[in-house]
Order: sequence, then structure tokens, then C-alpha cells
Amino acid sequence: MRGATVRRVWVVAAVACAAAVVVPAVGPGAASGAATDCSSTVHAPAFAPTREFRALTAKLARFGLRSPGSTQHQKELAWLERELRAIPGMKVHSDPYEIARWQPLPDAPGKQPGRDLARAGALRIDLATGTRPVPVSGAVPFTLPTPPEGASGPLVYLPADEPITAANAQGRVIVREVPPVATPYAVFPAIAHSLTPDWPATGNYDRPYARPLDPTLIDAGKAGAAGVVFLWDAPTAQMRGYWDPHTGTRFQVPAVYAGSDRAPLIKRAAAQHRTGTSWSGRSGTRPRHATSSGRCAGRVASASW
Repeated sequence: MRGATVRRVWVVAAVACAAAVVVPAVGPGAASGAATDCSSTVHAPAFAPTREFRALTAKLARFGLRSPGSTQHQKELAWLERELRAIPGMKVHSDPYEIARWQPLPDAPGKQPGRDLARAGALRIDLATGTRPVPVSGAVPFTLPTPPEGASGPLVYLPADEPITAANAQGRVIVREVPPVATPYAVFPAIAHSLTPDWPATGNYDRPYARPLDPTLIDAGKAGAAGVVFLWDAPTAQMRGYWDPHTGTRFQVPAVYAGSDRAPLIKRAAAQHRTGTSWSGRSGTRPRHATSSGRCAGRVASASW
């Protein structure tokens, strides 16, 4: 839904560089010892230790799903601003703008705050033995919300290197693995400012966020596909509620994620041209408003949106 107001939080050093303490310690009082020189190297004893990074990560996780413009996103930004204002020399300003916001409708279970991306997606396959619900990891963010009855069509498996066209995808539910994109660890010394001694010299850096998802979703929408089922090379439970892509593109096709433990069943059903019904979003969006702090002259230290 268009018209949701969001704030991007730009964190800048207005006076001092505070280069050794990019991430503030947990609690306002812990920032008083921040370094104020502008050294180009990291002074390890002054840098936030591992326990503080773990505490910050745990704090962020307690906000639940922070989809842009949602209530939990506003709460996370307010906390982040309080932490950053405790750092000497930092200023935070508002930069409001409107976005075409997308968020799942199901509430998180139990006492968890916010919404639940995992419950926003679903998949059902009509097998020879009857209709079977197949557990999925969740809906794919920014995909087309479905009506209550879902979006149905024959399942078709299309490998990652096969182009998606109207001839092979129109009216069908595409099944496709998420292809890995690996960057050799050996290239990082050429681009990194600093590397710890334990950085691997061999092997590849492969992370879910680096994998290409937009092209499949864009091509599927253009081809008139009924839906997309992405298959990950990790178990469904491990990918539960995974939020990606982050580009904000509003895709014109419903889509869900499933894991490697569900892939054999789904691919067999596609080979037999079974009908699949998917649900994404469950469904639509609700307006939320956020106002946040933003931008000033100086060095950008962090940004959140």
C-alpha cells in the first residue's frame, strides 16, 4: 500500500570521528570512553568486544520482524537513536519519505512481537494420494499477495540456467533452486580495510543475501506465472521467516521459500505436473507510519531503514 511514511536513520559524526567505536556499547553510559582520534586503523582494545556485539544482536532480535514502516521497525529505530545519541559528537536528524510498503498480515505466535513472515506463506500440492500441505519457510517479501484461496497452477521445474518465458511458465507455479554465488575468500585482502588473523585463505564466501532472487521473480511476473517456489540448500526450519530480497521491488507474482528437506517431494510433483497452490502475504498490507532521524554533514557511521 502506498503512502506509508518511513524515516531513514543516518548516523553521522558531527564533531569527532570516533573511528574505534563504530558500534556503541549496550547502555548509554558505556559510550563515554569512545575514542576521539581519526586514526585509519582499528585499536582493538577500544573496539566493542564480542559480548557486546552478541548483546546488540539479541536486542535487535527481540523486536521481532522489522519490516519497513511497521510498528516494530519504529520501535527499533527509536532504540537505535537513543543508543547513538549517547555517543559524544553524534547527531541524528529526520529524513522522512514515502514507500510502497509490504508486510505480512499474520501476527507472530505467542508473546513474540510484530508479524510473522513464515506464517504468511503456504504451499499445497495435489498428489495422487490426495491434497497435501507442504511446510515452507515463509512468503518471499514484496511478492504479489494472494487472495484467500491462493494462487494455483501446474508445478513446473525450471533450472536456474533455463530462461523463464510465457511458453514454459504462463499459468504455472515455477519450482527453482536458489543458485549459489560464491566469492573466493582470496579476493577480500584486496578490498578489505582490515582482516582478522583467522580469515580463510582458501574456500568461498557464500551467503543467502548475495544470491540472485530478483531476476527469477521479475521474469516470472512478466511471463504470467501463477507463482514461484524457491528451493534452498538448507533445511526449511533454518530458513524460517527469512527476509530477502531487500531491494523493495514490488514483484508481480506470489512466491514462497522451501528448504532442502522439502525439495525432493516438490520436484517429484513438478515432474508429474501436479497442481500446486501457494499463498503469499496472507494477504495485502496495512498502513503504518514512521518518523526517524536522518542526515547531516559529516562521516556516515551507520544507516538503518
